[in-house]
Amino acid sequence: MKGKNDLIEKLIFNSLGSDPHDDPPLVLIPLYQTRFESSPFPQLVGFSRLTGYDFYSEKVSLASADGQYLLRIIKDAVNNQLQAHLLHQEKSGYQYVFICPENQRSCYLTDAHGQAQLKHFDLSELNLKLMPPAAVFEYFPLGVGQTACLNPTRYRERFQGSILQVELFRQDEEYVIKVKFMNPDNQLKARKMVLIKEGEEPLTSIPLKNMALFEVPARFIGSEKVQINIYG
Repeated sequence: MKGKNDLIEKLIFNSLGSDPHDDPPLVLIPLYQTRFESSPFPQLVGFSRLTGYDFYSEKVSLASADGQYLLRIIKDAVNNQLQAHLLHQEKSGYQYVFICPENQRSCYLTDAHGQAQLKHFDLSELNLKLMPPAAVFEYFPLGVGQTACLNPTRYRERFQGSILQVELFRQDEEYVIKVKFMNPDNQLKARKMVLIKEGEEPLTSIPLKNMALFEVPARFIGSEKVQINIYG
């Protein structure tokens, strides 16, 4: 499990199931290098090329074929760190999206603002794809031993009618949230699950047989809404 903006290792696109040919296709959005003379999203604050700020420099911009996604890679000269800024007309388009380099089994997860720190990223590796959530579920925190069955608030077609069961239990001194599909079939295959709560680092898990376990701190158990993103 990793937090937001950390390098998330071992993204294995077909790691679930005995035969990768049995898996439903993974929806990835390829990006292409481009250059805009003006912002395609003029209403979004923060698109400016940061002129006048010597410690920032935009290295490259990439966009999806339909122009709905724009990815800017910016270098922070003070920390010598590359940052990704993903833009989309809708918040749901840039929040908690995996940025996946083609030739490495690693991905970067954007935060609620569409930003990610690109640790160990090679600028020569610009064959990038996006993996947005395939389904999003929400629930209010449970008590220990309680379960809840959820319907998605947003989903792609093959996740229509899916039901997610969430259970909170305690193991020794740790709280554990178990997440699994109640109607698991091959078309609902989840490659990754991310547990999101405002003010906390997102937690990421690679499910086995459409089930994932999250060890969470006690402060994760509160009154605020929790979001579960499914990728696949």
